[in-house]
Amino acid sequence: MQLLEVSADVAVAGLRTLKTVCLASGAALSPLQSEFLSAVQHHILHSNVDVDSLQSIAPSELAEIVTQSEFRERIIRAAIIAASIDGKVDDSEVGLIERFATALRVDLAPVRTARKLANDHMILARIDIVRRSMIGVKVREGIREDGALATIRQFLPMLGHSDPELTARYRALGAYPTGTLGKGY
Repeated sequence: MQLLEVSADVAVAGLRTLKTVCLASGAALSPLQSEFLSAVQHHILHSNVDVDSLQSIAPSELAEIVTQSEFRERIIRAAIIAASIDGKVDDSEVGLIERFATALRVDLAPVRTARKLANDHMILARIDIVRRSMIGVKVREGIREDGALATIRQFLPMLGHSDPELTARYRALGAYPTGTLGKGY
């Protein structure tokens, strides 16, 4: 899948949105939120904006700047990640994301999942994410090809059970040389 290149005005509006969401709870940006904004800017948007100087943005202003539906959806999904990057999602963040999504006229289903996160319904949110991302046919196919136990193992990380050895192997891919699959993805 080839992503469309983001124009400078859309990139700045998107970063302003993410920062606005991060600040919605009234606290200053956490180091994790700052790192997230920096990573989005450098690795996804390929921009070089002073994040500290970015002003907040209103939903109506965002809707005027961002007109393409692909970018609108990407901004809302990134806003949900921004709201949850510090490990907790609060109602003020979700309410703001909902106002952005409404102004952009995008699907509110991801926002409803974020609301479940804000209400500490982590298991329900994870099931909701899986339900929308893994079609039942794929689950049945996995059971048929690999067995029920293998299919269940795929869901364990979403329920809070991780495999430290597997995690370490995937993280080690980041140390691969530039241009390799491990470094590229």
